[in-house]
Amino acid sequence: MNKATITRKDFAASLSKERLLEIYKSMKTQRALEDRLLKMYKGGQLSGAVYPGIGQEASMAGIGAGMGPKDIFGGTHRDLGVQMMRGVNLREIALNFFGKKEGPSKGRDGNSHFGIVDKGTLMVVSPLPDSAPVAVGWALASKQDSSGIVTLANCGEGATTTGTWHESINMAGVLKLPIVFTVQNNQFSYSTPNELEYASTNIAEKASGYGVPSYTIDGNDIYAVTDAVYEACENARSGGGPTLLELVTFRHYGHAGHDPADYVSEDIRNYWMKRDPLLRFEESLIEEGLFQQEDFTNLQKEIEKEIKESLDWAKDQPDPNPSEETEDIFAIRNSKTINNNEQNKEPMNFIGAITNALDEAMTENNDIFMMGEDIGAYGGPYAVTRGFFDQYGAKRIKDTPISESVIVGAGVGAAMGGVRPIVEIMTINFSLLASDQIVNHAAKIHYMTNGQYSVPLLIRTVTGGGAGLGSTHSQSFEGWYSSIPGLKVVVPSTPIDALGLLRSSI
Repeated sequence: MNKATITRKDFAASLSKERLLEIYKSMKTQRALEDRLLKMYKGGQLSGAVYPGIGQEASMAGIGAGMGPKDIFGGTHRDLGVQMMRGVNLREIALNFFGKKEGPSKGRDGNSHFGIVDKGTLMVVSPLPDSAPVAVGWALASKQDSSGIVTLANCGEGATTTGTWHESINMAGVLKLPIVFTVQNNQFSYSTPNELEYASTNIAEKASGYGVPSYTIDGNDIYAVTDAVYEACENARSGGGPTLLELVTFRHYGHAGHDPADYVSEDIRNYWMKRDPLLRFEESLIEEGLFQQEDFTNLQKEIEKEIKESLDWAKDQPDPNPSEETEDIFAIRNSKTINNNEQNKEPMNFIGAITNALDEAMTENNDIFMMGEDIGAYGGPYAVTRGFFDQYGAKRIKDTPISESVIVGAGVGAAMGGVRPIVEIMTINFSLLASDQIVNHAAKIHYMTNGQYSVPLLIRTVTGGGAGLGSTHSQSFEGWYSSIPGLKVVVPSTPIDALGLLRSSI
């Protein structure tokens, strides 16, 4: 990779002058905005954190430019550029950084940890890469209802060492889901260089073990990124399954506003600064005769004015009202209640009651589907779903890999995508492996999205002792989960309670 002229081809060759200007303006706005936010943070004018993506603009703008208009983006804390390409405006970003009441998170976060689902961006949370399982779930919903929507799960190279990322890409490959995984490899996971993060030659080759095609792309070449993302999205949309794209780039500053990045050598920094994505894009646009340097200078002034006006406006907007802080923890129930007409007098044990409730619900609503380990042809470890696979088929009774974190996260994303998942975790002990997705996504999305999106997800599991299964299978964590705002926990004590509470929960 060098500073040689970047050249339009494939999908990028079809982009109009107006579209190229939009992409360039997005990149330039991201850089100017993050530069301003970084200075404000260091000057004590912002209370939240700043995670500058300066230097990675081509990767972010290229992701946004290559996606379809209805596609869904699941990102991380350094993805403001993609947010803007998806339609999130400066005022919305400014409101969130100032922690204002009318911001995307209603002032419940004060940095880039937000998403606007109606504009196609999922909520960002601190643990990485937490949005990947949710993106997998929305892709599952897309496949269930044939909506044609593709999801894109983005992270940095450091997050590819987590089990969550590997579970996500594995499940997406197994289920052949319409999803694209992008990795912005900016050379350092916080301060840790690539060679101390992973022993493989590159990130792309990690996908081969999961049967997922992968490519390494010059992440500072806006055309290369746009083409690669577009092709991967269209492949997924046509039923080709997931793709992994490694976008090789470099962040000009540290991980966050407080990080001086003095671990980056001058040789490395000089190498990458010569490959600045904005300069390469400008040179290409000038060489094509589409713009002159004067156009970029004038646009820079316009952008800086827009940023200043947006920030000045946002800082004077109303702060959150503490008395309203609990109102979005739960969505208002609008589903019918279940009444027992007592016509069926057949005696049932616990398992029979649960089976009966699930069968009734799935018969009444074709949007309901179940997923979990061994619930398919085997019928579940407790025989709860015995016969369901033959009755409802593989589309509605899904066996999954052993991946509790992604099973639950996918349930979250699928519920947001419009279908009605029932997730089964074999015992409540194993739910601890998914506690990040349960606590930080399932329980918080309605609250952190300003009450705009709820998660109609049911997680069913087995709790307590009595079966001689030992200390790692027989614990009772329902009391702990009941202390998490945003979760509703029900624990039936009789078969009739099991049937009624399960139907009500669904």
